[in-house]
Amino acid sequence: MASVRYLVLAACQRAGLRSQAGWEAEAASWIKKQGDIPCSYVGYRRGIGVAGYDNVSVVFGGNDARASLRRVRDELEKSLDFRSESETTIEGNPALVMTARAKMRVYFVYGGAIQPAPPTPTVDYMYFEAQEANSTVSMTSSLETAPNLEYSEDGVNWQEWQHTTANGTHTFDTLTLTDVGDKVYFRGDNPDGLGTLPEGAEDPLFSHFEMTGKIAAGGNIMSLLDKYTEITEIPTCGFPYLFGNISEENPNTSLTAAAEMPNVTTIGYGGCVSMYAGCTSLTAAAEMPNVTTIGYGGCMYMYEGCTSLTTAAAMPSVTTIGDNGCYQMYSGCNFNMSDDGTTLNFDFPTPPVTAGETTYSTAYEVAQWMGNTNGFTEP
Repeated sequence: MASVRYLVLAACQRAGLRSQAGWEAEAASWIKKQGDIPCSYVGYRRGIGVAGYDNVSVVFGGNDARASLRRVRDELEKSLDFRSESETTIEGNPALVMTARAKMRVYFVYGGAIQPAPPTPTVDYMYFEAQEANSTVSMTSSLETAPNLEYSEDGVNWQEWQHTTANGTHTFDTLTLTDVGDKVYFRGDNPDGLGTLPEGAEDPLFSHFEMTGKIAAGGNIMSLLDKYTEITEIPTCGFPYLFGNISEENPNTSLTAAAEMPNVTTIGYGGCVSMYAGCTSLTAAAEMPNVTTIGYGGCMYMYEGCTSLTTAAAMPSVTTIGDNGCYQMYSGCNFNMSDDGTTLNFDFPTPPVTAGETTYSTAYEVAQWMGNTNGFTEP
């Protein structure tokens, strides 16, 4: 049975709203950041529900929040059985609070026999999807203790991702995606990240996905750290080199799409350094709608050498950037950072931008700092 929260999220999206799922306590701050854009925040309510039912709230914002609420209610009746529902307000925002469950009316037909629909993941787990038959995924890790990771073919039934250890390297079993469209989901319990910076060391130890064929990533990257995706901070050296090349001679040509970062608010020291560097087939950067703080070197070299990238990541909420926070983030990328030669063509703080002890006074200086001045005329 599908999670009610994600059925509600899908209904909000069908109604044309910018939508986010998370804990209800975060709803008001997220709604505020969207301004006049019609939007909704779908949240779990803590507490004991009735057997088979979920306690859910959906908070609305934008230029006509109550009209959005009415549109979504019509959509919800198509997929939910309600035990209770009521209109209210949450921190001044119109909200619909409900106890509901999914309607049990979805079936697939296989070989003439009627079977229940395949189970739906209840969390937005990070996944890989094959764009080419017989693509493969593995991982190597130089951490002292191997990451705690599980994988699943359907996002519901899980098994431990086995590994062997030799010469200080943990090598995880190779998973084969036999057909185009096949997926493998991942989750884990790694709150300290998939990398670490040993005391006195200049370079981090890290964990690195290794892929063959053509593969698109998707889902919430934070399921690698927390199987419930409730962690919102990428810790120090959380994802260094996670998908990126680890040598100049061996760029990653397999990855075509980045994993999502919908609920990340903070990127710690070196948290995403070289995360996608050298992914030459990657066409779009991961959106970072809720990131407010980027620590020292947090996004340094993040997309270096991603020659197929078509635009930069939108980061509309950033307020604090540490030294080298976005240094050379798009070095070696070919896309234009500006459409008019004077302003950045993606959401980012308006110059002057302060990063650590350095201030960048113009959009050109910001682009130069990020390692890509395409689209600008040098002053």
